[in-house]
Amino acid sequence: MSTSQQPTSPHIKYPEFILAIDTAYAAKIVEKESELVPFPLWTLLDGGKEHLYDTGDQRPNSAIVNRHLLVRQRQGLEKNPAHLQILPYTVFAHLRDDGSIEVPTYFRVKGEGEERLDGKQSLGWGGHPELEDIAWSEQNDIDLRQTIENNVERETNEEVRFLDRDGNEVDAHVVLNGNRHELGFIYDTGDEVGRVHLAVVSIVHVPPGIRVTKREKGHLDGPLMTFAAIAADEKFFEPWSRIVARFHGEALAKAHENLLKAQASLEEIARIQAMTDEEKAAYLEQHRAQVVEQARQISALQETAASQHQQLQDAAERNAQILNGDVQA
Repeated sequence: MSTSQQPTSPHIKYPEFILAIDTAYAAKIVEKESELVPFPLWTLLDGGKEHLYDTGDQRPNSAIVNRHLLVRQRQGLEKNPAHLQILPYTVFAHLRDDGSIEVPTYFRVKGEGEERLDGKQSLGWGGHPELEDIAWSEQNDIDLRQTIENNVERETNEEVRFLDRDGNEVDAHVVLNGNRHELGFIYDTGDEVGRVHLAVVSIVHVPPGIRVTKREKGHLDGPLMTFAAIAADEKFFEPWSRIVARFHGEALAKAHENLLKAQASLEEIARIQAMTDEEKAAYLEQHRAQVVEQARQISALQETAASQHQQLQDAAERNAQILNGDVQA
């Protein structure tokens, strides 16, 4: 992690100035805590998710975002739940020939980096956006999207080495350019670290033939693992890694379910196309009869519901009359 251009003091453990966001503002649009929310951080705007851009030019509405951002010394934010430290969390993914995805993992060395995560295994790389990462718009607002991109490239250069098949190092910019996609963000209140951080999660599809290995001394290389394997052994992983693995597991399961449905639909279409004209007519008549029967059942349910509603109204009116003494119970 870079500390260039940062004030230093022998009495302050974390002297660097970093980017943070107002907790109350971030929390109000989080659908479920301790899950990955699948839309970019810079869409955290007043009024929810629908007003994502300024009128006309399709640029993120930085003026609204900036009302909730601040740059402050990290030391004062470490145990301050009023503000969340923004922390990009980058996952590197290798797509295999069989369609499976593997991600490089590492172990956090005790006494290096975030001490509250000592000894945990991780699939995410990154660090806090510092002064040198911050980009400014023409309106002198923080350009959050560019700031995150600057931070990801700097932190990747500091923490990760990319090696080709001959062992030659590949520049991080070459790997990141066009291959990084932001998945969303995580606000995890389940532990001490998560309560004061907002993880900005992105995935980088590593080009074929390139190997990912650690550079920082605070990490030990771990094995390549699938998201399913990480989810199965999640007790060994830090919380954000568990959440990302679960998210991918659910997404892959849903994709598999949709694939089976699509396959069944294609098979049904092929079966219909192979029918004779008489068989097609019979098929259509059968399905027409099914639709008519479903409509009849819905109509019957609506009539039953209306009758029950009328009975409830009648009972309520009678109870009111009894209370008023208009009729005998």
